[in-house]
Amino acid sequence: MSRVNSREPEAPETLTPPPGGGGPGRDDIEERLRRERQLFELIIENTAEGIVVVDQDLRHLVWNAAMERINGQPRQAVLGKTVFEVFPGFADHPVGHAWRQTLQGRRAEMRDHRFFSRGRGAEIVYDADFTPLHDQGGAIVGAVCILHETTERHRLERLSKLETVAQLTGGVAHDFNNLLTAAMGSLEMILRQEPGGGVARHAETALRSLSRGAQLTQHLLAFARRQALRPVPADLNAMLTEIEMLIRRALGETVHIAIEGVPDLPLCLVDPAHFEAAVMNLVINARDAMPAGGRVLLRTSYVGEAQRPRDAQLAPGDYLALTIEDNGEGMQPEVAARALEPFYTTKAIGKGSGLGLSTVYGFAQQSGGGLRIDSAPGVGTRVTLYLPAAPRADDAAADEPPAATAEPQAGAGLVFVVEDDADVRDVSVEILHSLGYRTLVAGDGREALDLLERTGPIDLLFTDLVMPGGISGMALARQARLMRPGLPVLLTTGYAGPEAPEAGEFPLIAKPFRAADLSRAVAQLLKPHD
Repeated sequence: MSRVNSREPEAPETLTPPPGGGGPGRDDIEERLRRERQLFELIIENTAEGIVVVDQDLRHLVWNAAMERINGQPRQAVLGKTVFEVFPGFADHPVGHAWRQTLQGRRAEMRDHRFFSRGRGAEIVYDADFTPLHDQGGAIVGAVCILHETTERHRLERLSKLETVAQLTGGVAHDFNNLLTAAMGSLEMILRQEPGGGVARHAETALRSLSRGAQLTQHLLAFARRQALRPVPADLNAMLTEIEMLIRRALGETVHIAIEGVPDLPLCLVDPAHFEAAVMNLVINARDAMPAGGRVLLRTSYVGEAQRPRDAQLAPGDYLALTIEDNGEGMQPEVAARALEPFYTTKAIGKGSGLGLSTVYGFAQQSGGGLRIDSAPGVGTRVTLYLPAAPRADDAAADEPPAATAEPQAGAGLVFVVEDDADVRDVSVEILHSLGYRTLVAGDGREALDLLERTGPIDLLFTDLVMPGGISGMALARQARLMRPGLPVLLTTGYAGPEAPEAGEFPLIAKPFRAADLSRAVAQLLKPHD
């Protein structure tokens, strides 16, 4: 229990009863004072507000239990010491100015103040009110600060804002990916018709720029945790081997690279393309933390129930881990505490968007895993990406993914194209025609259902997922299957959102897609099956 003063107060003389009087005795008065003081201490100790009392020399007299919880400092480390002995950084700080102002007889307040608590290892946010303490004669004998922590409220507000931003990002991504699909498809048609010369070079340059725009959209969707992931059982060591050359090129000649893969690891469930992007993101962060060069270690490991870190917010289960460790500049604790926030960056303007680590974190969370950062100034940073282990049955039956080909694959058949964006619809039809397919088109779900009732056999339904008119691509696909059992269905979207198909229900190709991507997806669905 904290004590306001180190010695018991003397009872005022006015409380002493006169000789022979009928008033309360001295023992009764002292007992009442003792009970009042005990009640006062219980109130201070059990309130949810942090309470700090200092004397005229700014020496701590009271540091209640709520302050221990909020600040992380135990009272034994605070009581009897001055504010600036315990917190040297407060000497020229709003907190120090508030204490001095209060001891001069003026109230002070702080709102939404952020403070990194080393005891808690996290940033806290609080409101604080400082009030001078006067004795009976009006002289200032100290000051009291009542502190209300608002960290959780700010966290919920931030999550609400992020959800709003995520919804906005999804809508923008949907429209932007439609634009990219139309533009990329048109440029590919130009390249096929004009395979050489200046026009082709300009078209190739434009395609490269559009590809970078598509990657940026994926980064935004990753931080918003709304990207379309296609996890498959994959070998973590093999994926690292495949991109080792890219990693070495990204790090440069001044960085020594070591890759340590634990042999015979079980497979993990991950989207390989997004995994590659996440690794490159982490590798580039490590490079930027070592401007004069250094060392980077990439290490894989298996994380069972017993090894699973409790602070990584992982659901029960087994995981595969990739750790990327550098011996660069490292981060201050207050920086590391905010490193996963979107748009938070310590890099100069134009050198970083602040989406790097938040993008990787969004990918990890959406993959069913997690991310953990350990960093210290002058020592370096260790980032661990956790991915869920694949079920053993998937381990045994995992097939090699089909090798990607650069050239579109020709085919034959009638493809029903349902797309509300006219430009995307026209480009899709043009690509399919160039591959040898015939097409039937509709601009929304209602028109598509009407055509399905009146049209003869079709070989494949290719529909956008998000469409106006009350019938989404998912609803259309399910109704089409009821009307025509066994009909192959291929979905496409720039942003699935709540309309995303359940795992394994229908195949999906993400926008912006290239002609080769569309040709492979269609050919895979139309090829004869034994």
